[in-house]
Amino acid sequence: MNALLWKDYRINRLVVIVAVVILFGPLIAASIVNGIAQMRYHAMVNWFEVVTQTACVTLAFSLVTVALAGANAFAGERADRSAEFMAYLPPTRKQKLCSKLIVASCVISLVVIVLLLMFYALAPLAGEETTQTVRLRQDFSCVMWPTVVLIFGAAWCGSSVLSSPTFAAGIGFFAPWVLFALMALVCYGFDLVNVNKQLWWIWTATPLGVLAFAVGCVWYLRRIEP
Repeated sequence: MNALLWKDYRINRLVVIVAVVILFGPLIAASIVNGIAQMRYHAMVNWFEVVTQTACVTLAFSLVTVALAGANAFAGERADRSAEFMAYLPPTRKQKLCSKLIVASCVISLVVIVLLLMFYALAPLAGEETTQTVRLRQDFSCVMWPTVVLIFGAAWCGSSVLSSPTFAAGIGFFAPWVLFALMALVCYGFDLVNVNKQLWWIWTATPLGVLAFAVGCVWYLRRIEP
């Protein structure tokens, strides 16, 4: 199992690097710009306010990391032709599936933990919370989790079926936009003005993401490599 985990980590090493850059890059860049502004204009800016300002940027780009983590699970092996070699090795499909899921879960856990720290631990230290900060937290709680589930499930399913991580990541990344467009079309067509759109999103995106993830797992277990 350790060998499988190490192999899947090597395949997803670029995804891990991208995740670290996306999570900490905007914050580091904003901190540097803030420091230069303080030295040049002698303006005192609370560093925790910088965290609040960059949280939205980090949140938006982190969804790309979620899509890459799901898309590279199976299609990454097929892209470098190692899936054909792995098909003849002793580990079972279920063991390989567990290994891929553990590695992908670690990447997503890193993203979620950093975002939770930014929104719930560091941002409140900026001082008196503004209406924008409170709304950001509410949107994060109501929209972020279903969106992550949908993106990861769609990318995971696409990776199980396709041989290109790029196309699988595209499926995961555009899945929320397609669902959002369908929901907007339904609301417009049936004149659903008073519907709770956040609750509707939660109860639509989450089951679809779980269903796509399950389909991807079953497809992989039944697929014949190469």
